[in-house]
Amino acid sequence: MKLPQLHVGFGTQCGPATIFPVWADSPEAQGLVTGSDTQLVVQELPTPEVGRLTVTNVGAKAALLTEGQLLEGGQQHRIAEQTVLIGASETAVINVLCVEKGRWSGSAEHRSSGRRAPLQVHAGLHGRGTDRQSDVWHRVHRYEGSRTTSATGSLLDHLDQPRPQDIVLPNIVDGQRGVIIGFDGRVLSLELFGSHKLFRQHYAELMESMVPDLLLFNTPAGRGVPTIVRAQSARDFIVAIASNGFGFRDHAVHRSGNRTIPARRFEGNHPQLPLKGVSIGGTDGADPQIAHLIAWNGKHSMLA
Repeated sequence: MKLPQLHVGFGTQCGPATIFPVWADSPEAQGLVTGSDTQLVVQELPTPEVGRLTVTNVGAKAALLTEGQLLEGGQQHRIAEQTVLIGASETAVINVLCVEKGRWSGSAEHRSSGRRAPLQVHAGLHGRGTDRQSDVWHRVHRYEGSRTTSATGSLLDHLDQPRPQDIVLPNIVDGQRGVIIGFDGRVLSLELFGSHKLFRQHYAELMESMVPDLLLFNTPAGRGVPTIVRAQSARDFIVAIASNGFGFRDHAVHRSGNRTIPARRFEGNHPQLPLKGVSIGGTDGADPQIAHLIAWNGKHSMLA
């Protein structure tokens, strides 16, 4: 599988972050839903576990649950550890990480509204540490006192705070399928979807999820005055991803409406470019299409 031809637009500076729109020269993926368009029932296992949840798609179309997406409620709030495609009427057990260290009580059910973890928490899924759960808890704790405090160490308490009026986030652009985010003067990540519609379902939540980091790293206790990321650095990041390629992990067929969709998980081939995603199609001789991809700059300090 190859990365489609990608085009990078003008960057917008938001405090320490530089945000670039991305377009793709490839057919749009069809038959999928994601974000708030999904009808997912998320529950604790019969014997609850911190690191796993069950997800049932009660909708008519295959649903894309993306890594870093928040699953709220249950015994404690979690984030999805990797992107999964769940077919209509299908149930999957997914790997998750806790973002609420001080609670282990409540109901069996979670809400899946499409909200996203902030950048530095999301980056912890691909960080260099050996204990990712402890790393994620540490990253959540960094927000304590920035705008509020949480009695249960909950990431949601920090995300629920209103956005300051002086933080203006960029709007989505027609046809945009992805975004490259730079932080503190270096490219941090690329997120790409298989269609503009799929990306649009996550865009507002993705932008809002950045607010805690924009505040945390734009204070004297943070990293000081930010450096702008140049568009050439964003393009160079794409070239580095494309030149290293991907490897497939597994294969499954999912029902969506009145048809079936072959799907595969894939990972990048370079250890310094953590990359994961899901592709669809590709069984009839045609190239598979990327449904969702997230790539990180493994040398960025946020992954340390």
